[in-house]
Amino acid sequence: HAQYGSLTDSVATMLGSVSEYLAPEPEHVEYLSRYGEDRIHAIQTSQDTYLNHKTDDHYTEWSSTFALEDHTHHISRLLVDNQKLRDLHTLLVPSELSYTTFWRIHYYRSELFKNGKS
Repeated sequence: HAQYGSLTDSVATMLGSVSEYLAPEPEHVEYLSRYGEDRIHAIQTSQDTYLNHKTDDHYTEWSSTFALEDHTHHISRLLVDNQKLRDLHTLLVPSELSYTTFWRIHYYRSELFKNGKS
């Protein structure tokens, strides 16, 4: 029956590994969360995001359902809280992009990132 003991230990070890992968320790989750926040911040505050945006069918479809007026309060908070985004907005709007275009691209790219497509 010693063989069953080692099999049980192996299965327990494997299940522990699977469990750690599916439910990582809080510091791992925090790291992944910070990485995601840093990555989305970098996308949102890069001139390239706005000036090199390519309009395709997916963006056109998404844009047709996007209501900018629903985001007015959030945009105000972003401009107050995020100096880099505020500076970029001041630089690009309206000389390079309209207010509406800037924010549509911002929300579109944010959504792509959150859905794992960016």
